[in-house]
Amino acid sequence: MLARIGARERRSPVENAIVERGTARNAPARNDDISALSSRLGVQLPASYVAYLQVTDGSLHPGTDGLLLPVSRVDRLSVALPEQARTIAAGPASYDCDPAQTLAPRAVSGELRREALLHALAVSEVASGQFIALLSDESSRVSAVAFDFWDVPRLYADFFDLMLDEVERSLAALDSAIP
Repeated sequence: MLARIGARERRSPVENAIVERGTARNAPARNDDISALSSRLGVQLPASYVAYLQVTDGSLHPGTDGLLLPVSRVDRLSVALPEQARTIAAGPASYDCDPAQTLAPRAVSGELRREALLHALAVSEVASGQFIALLSDESSRVSAVAFDFWDVPRLYADFFDLMLDEVERSLAALDSAIP
């Protein structure tokens, strides 16, 4: 990915930062900070998200010009992304999530309830308003969602599956963008 970004003549600020740093990743999160996040929000974080944080405490997200938030900035959707939360609160009671309608091979089908989304943990920030969130209902088979206001939300059983789809979507966005 770094080579693709570096070869482009025109880059976004996020892409420039990735080239300058030589990586999209941050240093790993400290275990104490991960435990403090879980305690502060009163949830058990999905194991795959904890494993992600142990590798990188957030990262830059090329292709969307966004970032995956470091532990210090992860919070409930209503706190971290209040504008998006207000829009969702005024929207439909639920969303039918059908992976056949998306370019996301690892997504799973299901219903995303507005209340579950409003109580989710926002783990990304993108200027366009899209976001990635962790659902805090431990009884659900779904643990993460990628939400775009202009597209069908994508549900995932595992945070890593979401991240793999996001990498593929970012690469496709980089490949299709004007050089």
